[in-house]
Amino acid sequence: MSDAYISHAPRDAEWVRWLADRLRAEGLEVTYGEVLRSPGAIVVEVIEKAIRDAAHGILVLSRASLTDPWVRQAYASLVRRSVEGRQRLIPVLIEDVELPEFAADRFWVDLSSVDGHDHDRRLDELVRALRGQVPEVVPGPVTRPGSGIRPEKPRRCVLRISPDEVTLQTSLYEGAMPISRHEDMSRPKTREPGGRDASGTAGDRLSPDGTSRQARAAHSPAQTSVLNELVWRLRSARERGDHITRGPDGSGGVGALLAECGRELGRAYLTGAAGEALAAELAGAHALGATLRLGLEVAEELADLPWETLTVPGTTEPLALRPRVQLYRRVPAGTAPAVAIPGPLRILVVMAAPEGPGSGTVLDLEAELAKILDSVERARRGGRGRPGAYVRILNQGTLAGIREALLQERFHVLHISCHAEPGALLLEDAAGRVDRVGTERFVRDGLPADRGVPLLVLSGCSTALDASADHASDDLAMSGLARGLTAAGVPGVLAMTASVTDPYATALAGALYYELAVRDVPEALPAFCDARRRLEEERRRLPAGSLGASLVEWATPALFLRGPSVSLYDPAGGFEEISAPAEPQFADGVPLRKVGEFVGRRSEIRAALTALRGDGPGVLLHGIGGVGKSSLAAELLRASGPDGGLVVSAVSQTGPDQLLEEIGRTLLAAFTDESIRHLALTVREPRHEWSDRLQALGRLLAQVPVTLLLDNFEDNLTYDGTRWAVVNEELAAFLTAWIRLRGRHKLLITSRYPFPLPKRAERRLYVHHLGPLSFAEARKLMWRLPGLDALVMADRERAWADVGGHPRTLEYLDALLRGGQARFDDVRERLEDLLDRRGIPD
Repeated sequence: MSDAYISHAPRDAEWVRWLADRLRAEGLEVTYGEVLRSPGAIVVEVIEKAIRDAAHGILVLSRASLTDPWVRQAYASLVRRSVEGRQRLIPVLIEDVELPEFAADRFWVDLSSVDGHDHDRRLDELVRALRGQVPEVVPGPVTRPGSGIRPEKPRRCVLRISPDEVTLQTSLYEGAMPISRHEDMSRPKTREPGGRDASGTAGDRLSPDGTSRQARAAHSPAQTSVLNELVWRLRSARERGDHITRGPDGSGGVGALLAECGRELGRAYLTGAAGEALAAELAGAHALGATLRLGLEVAEELADLPWETLTVPGTTEPLALRPRVQLYRRVPAGTAPAVAIPGPLRILVVMAAPEGPGSGTVLDLEAELAKILDSVERARRGGRGRPGAYVRILNQGTLAGIREALLQERFHVLHISCHAEPGALLLEDAAGRVDRVGTERFVRDGLPADRGVPLLVLSGCSTALDASADHASDDLAMSGLARGLTAAGVPGVLAMTASVTDPYATALAGALYYELAVRDVPEALPAFCDARRRLEEERRRLPAGSLGASLVEWATPALFLRGPSVSLYDPAGGFEEISAPAEPQFADGVPLRKVGEFVGRRSEIRAALTALRGDGPGVLLHGIGGVGKSSLAAELLRASGPDGGLVVSAVSQTGPDQLLEEIGRTLLAAFTDESIRHLALTVREPRHEWSDRLQALGRLLAQVPVTLLLDNFEDNLTYDGTRWAVVNEELAAFLTAWIRLRGRHKLLITSRYPFPLPKRAERRLYVHHLGPLSFAEARKLMWRLPGLDALVMADRERAWADVGGHPRTLEYLDALLRGGQARFDDVRERLEDLLDRRGIPD
């Protein structure tokens, strides 16, 4: 006896062969019509015997099977045997069709609209059912097919648009083996007696190999000069940054142009059979309370038109903003790679801000980073038995850094924030200069093979547009980044079809990641569509004339998908425990800003990190008080991550005994190994000479990275009239020994003044004089200081000039402007201490 007999229509034979192979791989014995046929056999008798000898009957439901007379006969037999208790009937849907009423009362499996983890889980349900591990539903009445019952799921169709033809295709296979076939509508069809056409099929036509062709409606488009002019006006307005409207409803400016373009696109491309079919699909989805997933497959020469504004003739709401419509760009690139990465949600954020010629205006990367972190804060805390989302930050946006991070860890989302242009991202090279990267090099040098990322978010301007002919090169292909990367194997790419403002880009990222983080099914397409609609609804509710109400950018982002939209991970499959790098712990007095609060200093961070990670012993940062040395040192150690190892810190006056005591305490807190704990106790023992204890520590430093931070070191210096020198000779000798000792340890010092050490050991340090903030960096800091941010631009320039660009003094000034309310606690405490010293009570 076999485990199952599969009843199916001839056109579904290819899919059934695949299913049978999968079930046999699970150790199940299955039969179906194709394998039963043999020369001289009476087909009816063979099939009847196969049905009788099977423990289960699988009914493959598709448009073809519901009208196939052989399948209907087999269905009747399977139903009768199921009611008599001799066999179990399991319907399996492979297309969006109505369930026969009897089948709707059974346990059934829907494989028509899922892929990836969801598909595997449902296939596993089928396997368990065939093994008798899923309870049978109580039988209902036996009725004819056509119950009017459909599974709860999205409806799907693809709108293909070329200069010569517009086609709406429905009923796509979207299972683990997606099949997409194309019908030649140019051939005239003639009907044969009995309802068949000349191709030899009834209803949906069959191809010569017996597989299915999808139902389509097609017509020729009629692009107009009016559309060309509207598109030109829209592009000109976007290039000028003219997002201003006369009202939150989108009237005037770009808002009005978007609406006009959408209506004219609809008139040009949806006036005809395909448009009528699309309207019917929308009405059908609405009647069922279902979502319509609409893929736009646009010819290359039309790809840069504003398709996100597309509006069906006779309606006013663009498809991208219609509730329950999920609009995306479909890239016909064959199968999509299945990227299996366990939860929780993992996001790699890359922040690229190169300097020098061609780098563009200053990006507020810190603000975008803060927005992203805020958006997933709830998810990062976890809840409902789910762990929090994991976010890793790369502050230096180099191709090598991206590749290294993807080799170290797996991520569901790669978010790149940088300037961009059609066909290229403006990333950084190792020196912080502009690195203009196109599709080919990004795939080759940035994305490791067989370690894919399901969703790539390109937050830069015009990342969805094609490169112009004069900018195209061997690396910068004519096709846009989004289409190029999707065609190169990335399952999904979110990109921008025009220039985008920082506020909208950060708001979209925040809304998208919030949706992905809190959904039970973290799927990019519905999350993106809901985020876009929610942002536009919030904008329309803002008071007319406000800045937020004037930024009409809902049509700028576009989601490109290589295959069907799938869940980024399977919440039912369990969650991996991810150990995020621990925040460094510093001595009291060392200011540590939250991620995203530290502003600017990217060139200093880049150079100092190179020194800390290199062969040299460490870094000395010096400059006047209030210039940000301590904050920069803390940010350096945060950016060092695991490379920085254990961090031991001391502030102001110190000596060898105090430093060794702190090193020993840190080792005791970090290790449980008895030998290391014994060494830590020895290092803390003041009865021994510090030189002997440091020598004993050297064996550990050769294996374990340790960074010694000495902040406000000027308190250990004295001025002899010609130079600054270390007061405590033992401390100077200790630092010299630390620098000369071989190992993985580093030294990081902040001081108002440089100073000499014995044996000229200070010359081995990377010494950097830290100057004031530039006005561009100071402006970014002021955006976070409410008192200064409220000033007009002229007064902000005056504030920057008056305080010399010193960040701490700007923070003091902000607190004074706000009556003592400081942005950071350490600033308030310092300011109150300064006032107390001068006898000022308020």
